[in-house]
Amino acid sequence: MEDGEKRGLLEYLHQEVGCGYLSDLRYRPWSQECHRVIARIKPGAYTLVDWSEAYCCLLGHRESFADVQQARERILQDMAAG
Repeated sequence: MEDGEKRGLLEYLHQEVGCGYLSDLRYRPWSQECHRVIARIKPGAYTLVDWSEAYCCLLGHRESFADVQQARERILQDMAAG
């Protein structure tokens, strides 16, 4: 990664959680740790596109969100319910 280049949300989660594959983030025990990591991230730290892509990867389907706050809240809510 070049100096000043920001990692995307999924890449950040993958690194922080430490699972082998991005697709593993949606399965236990990785999903539990992923939920904890997301809870510590400020919504504005990533773009709406990043949050939307994370939702799709983590929950398995696409959703539309009005803003980053709504996207982050829905990820946390739907991961906790699932």
